[in-house]
Amino acid sequence: MTDYSARQIHLLSRPAGMPTPDNFKLLEVELEPPSDGQILVKNLYMSVDPYMRGRMRAEGVYATPFRLNEVMYGGAIGEVIESNDDKLQAGDIVLNQAA
Repeated sequence: MTDYSARQIHLLSRPAGMPTPDNFKLLEVELEPPSDGQILVKNLYMSVDPYMRGRMRAEGVYATPFRLNEVMYGGAIGEVIESNDDKLQAGDIVLNQAA
């Protein structure tokens, strides 16, 4: 067992019309400690933008569609909570592509 876990939202099915809770699944997963050159980030804010609705479609209107049964992702601002990278230290605030 590790010291850290994360909650992930997975897209289970492509919405027909407005998305409903049945289109998604919430999972809690254990995280591995960061390896050399890696950091662990606690996301503080995640962007949930209208473009994400288009990415739920199979045909990918203007961006690659989200894959079914995999974690959704988007831009986020987070705090480094553990670092094995010389350029960043715990407490630093970063802009990242969250998953």
